[in-house]
Amino acid sequence: MRIENTIHEIQGPKSSDRRIAEVRRRRGSEGSGDRVEISSAARNLGSAGVSKSALNSVADVRQERVQEVRERVASGFYDRPEVQRAIADAVLESGVVNSVGREASTARELKSGMDHVPEVRAERVEAARQRVTADFYSSADAKA
Repeated sequence: MRIENTIHEIQGPKSSDRRIAEVRRRRGSEGSGDRVEISSAARNLGSAGVSKSALNSVADVRQERVQEVRERVASGFYDRPEVQRAIADAVLESGVVNSVGREASTARELKSGMDHVPEVRAERVEAARQRVTADFYSSADAKA
């Protein structure tokens, strides 16, 4: 009597065995793997042959959009709490705040480092300039 695989038969295959079997099954099936689909609109854009000069001639500012935003500001649209929350969420998600936070942290570090820089004494700087001009540091007096 052999009892080699009795535990396997009672408990079933290990979860790792099931995962391996599932991966093998998927690899063997039709249409498995990654796929890329390009829409017909995207294909048309690629074949349209838009020139660089044509792109450069497009105005950077859409005046109708600017006017729309001006009207919203004048009407108080952006003063509503739900709009302010949506704008704040968009700013947070954009990552802009992270870069500003890093810059602020760097500024704080630099400021704290400035506390340890000795004060510049203008009279000492001027005396050193006069000595350099008078070639004092090249003379025998300076070496003594």
